[in-house]
Amino acid sequence: MTDTAERAIDPQPVPPSWLLEKAINNLSLGLVIFDNQRRVVFCNKRYMEIYGLSAEQVMPGTLLSKLIQRRLDMGHKAPSNSDAYIRERFRDGAVPTATVQEFSDGRTIIFTVYPMPDGGGMATHEDITEREDVNARLKQQHELLRQQEENLRIRHFQFDTAINNMSQGLCFFDAAHRLIVCNDRYVDMYDLPRDCVGAGTALTEIVDMRFDAGSFPACPGSNTCTGAPTLRCLPSPRTASSN
Repeated sequence: MTDTAERAIDPQPVPPSWLLEKAINNLSLGLVIFDNQRRVVFCNKRYMEIYGLSAEQVMPGTLLSKLIQRRLDMGHKAPSNSDAYIRERFRDGAVPTATVQEFSDGRTIIFTVYPMPDGGGMATHEDITEREDVNARLKQQHELLRQQEENLRIRHFQFDTAINNMSQGLCFFDAAHRLIVCNDRYVDMYDLPRDCVGAGTALTEIVDMRFDAGSFPACPGSNTCTGAPTLRCLPSPRTASSN
């Protein structure tokens, strides 16, 4: 009969220590508690799962150096050789640290040490491989977008430089007779106010400004057009125009 079934039959109070152990063993984090001699006091199931350890390998009293060696054997990419890395880890007492470990199988695990007053400590271990993969993809996408924006900026600069160095006036407008872009020569040629000419400006407004500036020709072949010209005075719309 399982422990749970026995407790269901015998409704005696559940010891707090049993509840605590159950809670710790259901954490998503690996947890190891060690004393001031760097020996294991307690280790939860998640820690064993992360590093492929058996209960016998993490029994109370086990040296932490053996657990670190196990991680190195699993492919932890330590910055130095095994012996030097272990000596470095135990050179000082337990201090608050958070370290990211990369393994040769592609996993990324972060462990955080929390010192205790008696000289021992507690360390949590979390597999953040999926999170790091997502962050890497987001970083890659951000870099791609940044590069695309830079390419567009360069192209826009090149296009702007090209049209503003033309000797002809250039004016692009869409099917709705709204300005897409015009060059400096066009604005200067017709003495248009620069702050009133920009993307989206209605062609009728440009015609009015040209008329006010005295730079709009009379309607050819017509004696019926009086006052300010309208779009009827213009030729059929084209993608590019220098009216």
